[in-house]
Amino acid sequence: MESYALNMNNSPDQPLTPDTIELLNNTLSKLGINILKELYNTPHMQQKNLAANIHTSVTSLSNILSRLESIQPSLLVSERTGRSKYYSLTETARLYVAKVILPQTNKIHPFTTLSHENTLVSETFDILFQFQEKAGSVWDIWMDDLLTGRNVTDCPNELFTLYSDFISHMSQLEILHQTAYIHEIHSILGQHILVARLNDHLHSELKSFRCLEPLFDLENQDFDKATQLIDHIFSNIAPEFFADQTDDNFDVNSLISNEQYCKVFFEINSMKNDFRNPKYKGSKQLILKYWKAKYIKRNHSLSYIAEKCSFLYSCSRP
Repeated sequence: MESYALNMNNSPDQPLTPDTIELLNNTLSKLGINILKELYNTPHMQQKNLAANIHTSVTSLSNILSRLESIQPSLLVSERTGRSKYYSLTETARLYVAKVILPQTNKIHPFTTLSHENTLVSETFDILFQFQEKAGSVWDIWMDDLLTGRNVTDCPNELFTLYSDFISHMSQLEILHQTAYIHEIHSILGQHILVARLNDHLHSELKSFRCLEPLFDLENQDFDKATQLIDHIFSNIAPEFFADQTDDNFDVNSLISNEQYCKVFFEINSMKNDFRNPKYKGSKQLILKYWKAKYIKRNHSLSYIAEKCSFLYSCSRP
């Protein structure tokens, strides 16, 4: 795991200098910040209570605390009483929370998407730690086998479920561009070969999503323009069934680049073939369920594309 050490001694109470603030801003994850805030509000907190308050497992919390304890200057003070371990903040950490974290927190609107992202990040770490705990000392071998498709049939169901959930969560982190947390996951994996195989697997997993990503982005900005783009594409795929209803002022290149248009076009053109797949028997409901998993989205544009493809399928049947 990467070192977070700054050129300071290990005294638990260092002055809160601009260098220290910059270090902590670049180092602390949202989960780490949540832990500092909890301990700021409730010093001398038992580990199991801290885990419950930030909605994670004790195992997951233990790993996060280990990363926090590796940071210099020191942020945490721990005290063991019997079997229980209690945590508090150093003065440096208290100053950082009071002067940096809390003022920033107060500026955040309570209904932003940060809560969803925090939950996603927390769950991703927790799933990986559960996978490591379940697989034991050979967790990295199992992870390597699953990423490369080897010995999948020999994998215990519970372990394979954790792996599948991990890949699903990592895909969402990639879509949300959560680079800092993705790098933390890479540090936990700790092996270049595992990181490379994970990246290759996610690249393959997200290939179809990346093709439609410009359409999804356009939909988030203006759904009407997204539907116009879909209409335009279908008028080129099947002009005998779909007339181009866009007006003379419609300019595809003002919406997405030519390269993006080609990717969206060819992806949608291939999507219509799913209706001919015997597995789905032309069922729009089944295909939409498959698409929502494949494209990791529940956008309205998928339903709109499904309507067009379903019409084509019905017209092609004898």
